[in-house]
Amino acid sequence: MATGAAIAAPGRRVVSLQADGSAMYTLQRYGRRRREKLPITTVLLSNRKYQILLGELTNVGANPGRVALDMMDLGNPDLE
Repeated sequence: MATGAAIAAPGRRVVSLQADGSAMYTLQRYGRRRREKLPITTVLLSNRKYQILLGELTNVGANPGRVALDMMDLGNPDLE
C-alpha cells in the first residue's frame, strides 16, 4: 500500500509500518521502492515471530506442536 500511496501522491513522504515476520516474505518490495526512488520510510516492528501465520493457524483450529512453533520464532536465532 505504501508503494501505491507514494505513486499516487508524488512528492509526499509516505511512512509505512511493517512487522519483521511479514517483512521477510516481501523483500522485493524494497528493491522496487529504491529503483523507483519513492519517498517511503518503513518502520519495522520487532515482535520476533510470524504472528500472521500464528493467527492463521488459530483461525483454522490447528494445534501446532513445538517444532512448528519453533520455526515461527524469529528470536532463535536472533535476526540482526
